[in-house]
Amino acid sequence: MANINRVVLVGNLTKDPELRHTPSGTAVCGLRIAVNSRRKDETGQWVDKPQYFDVSIFGNHAESSAQDPYKSRP
Repeated sequence: MANINRVVLVGNLTKDPELRHTPSGTAVCGLRIAVNSRRKDETGQWVDKPQYFDVSIFGNHAESSAQDPYKSRP
C-alpha cells in the first residue's frame, strides 16, 4: 500500500509564477511562497518570522496555476 503525504501551505507569492516545459512536453510551474510563523520572543512580544518555500507543480495543475496568481497575492 502506498503512503500519501499531504502538505498545506498558506502564504503569499513572493514573485510571479514561472511556467516552463520539460523536453517531453510536461508543464512545470515554479512558485515561491512566504509563510509567516508567529512566536513570542524573550520579552514576551509577538514576532513574525517569514519562512520561504519553493514549490514545483506539474501537468495540468501547472498550467492553471501559472495563469491566475500574481506576486504578493495569497
